Amino acid sequence: MNMRKMYARLGCCLALCWSTFAVAQETVDFEGLPAGTIVTQVFGSMGSGPVNVTGINADFPGENTATIFDSNNPTGGDIDLGTPHATFGGPGIGVAGTAGMPFQNDTALNNILIVDENLVDADNDGLIDDPDDTTTVGAELRFDFSEIGPVTVLGFLLMDVESIEDPARVEMFDGANNLITSMVLPQVGDNGVAPIDLGSTSGVVFLNIILNGSGAIDNLSFIASRCGDGNVDPGEQCDDGNDDDNDGCRNDCTEPVCGDGIVDDGEQCDDGNDDDNDGCRNDCTEPACGDGIVDDGEQCDDGNDDDNDGCRNDCTEPVCGDGIVDDGEQCDDGNDDDNDGCRNDCTEPVCGDGIVDDGEQCDD
Repeated sequence: MNMRKMYARLGCCLALCWSTFAVAQETVDFEGLPAGTIVTQVFGSMGSGPVNVTGINADFPGENTATIFDSNNPTGGDIDLGTPHATFGGPGIGVAGTAGMPFQNDTALNNILIVDENLVDADNDGLIDDPDDTTTVGAELRFDFSEIGPVTVLGFLLMDVESIEDPARVEMFDGANNLITSMVLPQVGDNGVAPIDLGSTSGVVFLNIILNGSGAIDNLSFIASRCGDGNVDPGEQCDDGNDDDNDGCRNDCTEPVCGDGIVDDGEQCDDGNDDDNDGCRNDCTEPACGDGIVDDGEQCDDGNDDDNDGCRNDCTEPVCGDGIVDDGEQCDDGNDDDNDGCRNDCTEPVCGDGIVDDGEQCDD
């Protein structure tokens, strides 16, 4: 198979793979920013983000050199980053992008992302004056999805990569910086463009595109995990928007709502009461004294902790004279000192009330 047919097939495969995920696919196309902008964050076309961006250029250690380049109006004498190629009516010049070549450059890409060779901003407008891609070995674009990740990375467009001794490559890592996979990128050549299929790699938190010299990218596509979107995202078994029911779906993002009637993780049932003795545990609420529910530590619940009805831990203190025989009382008539056989009834004797109280022979 010749190179043209092989990469035509690659392009078709990439389009097919991406269309499979059309519902959730997001693309970063770098539009809406002026040329010379140093890019620190981007957002997907469905709003997922931020995705943090860093451009690595060994000539500027510690500096971010990820820069917007307007491929419709090439600067820095960098006509090999123009799109489309001149044979398609554009500003691009370079053998690889010519019509009929395996990596023909036939579409205007507008803004693309490069690792810049300079950081000159002489007019102090916050933009690099003359954006141009670096030829430095080790030039790299890093994408950090940790604020929304992990994500499933689908692919991107690669342009003008000419590194031969140190081939360009992609590395993908999980949240613990464990390498998931890596792949060598094609040498698309001067002004050439190619779609790169990353095989719908899931669990990606860090994506490094190591250009090792000149080059640019565009249309970075990924799928972000969206709870309840119906898509089975990384770490999910299924996705119904509830992380804690017992339907076999896990990591669906939501926390249990106590008393919603759904048996969530760690619950036996869900009646909104975590402390009754109905066999439901971890139902989230604390017992309410006097609510009539037999809560943990209670024998029954009549709202009185101190009567002699067999209920303990009912939370309230005895009210003397309420007619309820509370703890420490023999009976409760509201008088602690008469001679009716009731003791500890709380009140003091009232002289002349007609009741013969303790210490009295009679009371007139």
